[in-house]
This record gives sequence, C-alpha cells and structure tokens, in this order.
Amino acid sequence: MATTSCCTPTGVGVRPCCQGADAASPAVLLCACQAGPAIQRDRAAETADLLRDRGVAVLEIPDLCGAAARRDPALAAWAARRPLVAIACRPRSVRAVLRFAGLDDAAEAVEILDLRASEPRAALAALDGRPELWHAPATAVAPDEPSWVPWFPAIDRARCTRCGQCASFCLFGVYSRDAGGDVTVTNPRGCKTGCPACARICPAAAIIFPRHDEPPFDGSEVADEEAVQARIRQYSQELLGQDPYATLQARRQQAELLRQRPAPEVRP
Repeated sequence: MATTSCCTPTGVGVRPCCQGADAASPAVLLCACQAGPAIQRDRAAETADLLRDRGVAVLEIPDLCGAAARRDPALAAWAARRPLVAIACRPRSVRAVLRFAGLDDAAEAVEILDLRASEPRAALAALDGRPELWHAPATAVAPDEPSWVPWFPAIDRARCTRCGQCASFCLFGVYSRDAGGDVTVTNPRGCKTGCPACARICPAAAIIFPRHDEPPFDGSEVADEEAVQARIRQYSQELLGQDPYATLQARRQQAELLRQRPAPEVRP
C-alpha cells in the first residue's frame, strides 16, 4: 500500500519524523490488513488513494493486529485523539483488538467503518464535510516482519465470563490470568496460525479471531444466540469429547510439559 509521510521508514514502528505530540497524529486510522483477504487489502488501498486525494489526513497501518501486538507508539498516539475514526474490519473485532492493546478508552470512543461490509467510497462519504478530522500530517507505519502473520485471539470483554476454558485448552501459552482474575492474551506470537479452536469452545462466544471467516468467531455480531450456542456445543463435543474436564486437565498438563521443554539450540 502506498504511504504518505515526510520520510522513509527505518524499521518496525512509527516513522521517526512523525513522532511527537499526540495532537499531531491523524484522527483517522486505516488498516490495510496486510495478511488478510485480498478484497480487504484492495479496498484499503483504494480507500487510501481516495482519502489522500480528498486531503484527509490518515494514519496508514499495514496491520492493526500487528501494531496492537507490538504496542506500536503510533497506535497509542492515534488513540489519544478525539474524535477517532478507524477504517478497518468488523467493529467487534476492532474494539477487542484495541482493548488487547490496552487502549480501552479508544475502543469505546472510536467510530468504525467496516471495509469488509462497504465500498471505499462509502468511507469517503462518511468522512466528507468533517474538517475536524483533517488537521494533522498524514503518517504511515512500517510493515510487520514478514515472517509472522498476526493471527491471535482478542477477547470481547462484554461477553467473557472469565471461566478460563480457553486458557486450559490452549497448548501454546497464549492466555494467562491477570491479578484481577481476568483471562488475557499475553503471548500472541505463540498462537498457531489458522487455529480458531479456543474460540469454538468458548461457552460465551467471547473469543475473536479477526482474520477468521466463520461468524461470530470472526468478530461478527452474535445475531442468533441459540444457534451460536448449539454450534459451540457441537464443537465442544468434537474437541473435548465425553469428559471435557478430563480433556482440559490433560491439555493443561501437556501445555506445562511443552513450556518446560528446553528451547532448541541455535547453531551459528
């Protein structure tokens, strides 16, 4: 995706010449979803061109999930602005990812335009006539390292019951509990790319994988609670068997063995 800024990126993170006061950050964030579906990437590129031609200042982020995982300072600077607009994917996904990044206030305040559900010109129309969003230099964030696809879960706090079933099921140490007892995602890079199993067995349908394509685990709104619960029961039967408690206990033990396994020796 084309970028607009005053200098060339020198590594992962915000471009050096764009660092500074929060007030200098654009109020409009555009996620290109660099590892997502082609239609999302194409729509993001077209949207960036339309907004640039119109003169709307935009913070272009190659991947919102990746920026959230590494706590990119550009994302925090954007989150301090008001009003806030994010042009990305499903609103439930975006809010969960922002909360994962510790940006709870922004998750509440942000206006989200879903590029999976609307055309680029709809985003332009939604921002047209709102000059309060334009008064900042356009900036861009360097891409994530190509070796990692930012596939990891985000938790919908409004639905989570803190049961911990996801943490018990996961073999890769993705989840842990904080001091208050909330289940949190603390090791996003440990998640197995393409695996949404923990979301499928979450009794509250509280786990979101923004890159997944199966609702509501993809961040779609839960429109039919009864149908979703029936599907979760089916998945739980398939993944946990007749004795879910014994299965989860066995997986906890397996996860502990994996955690204690020595790291492979790196040879020069």
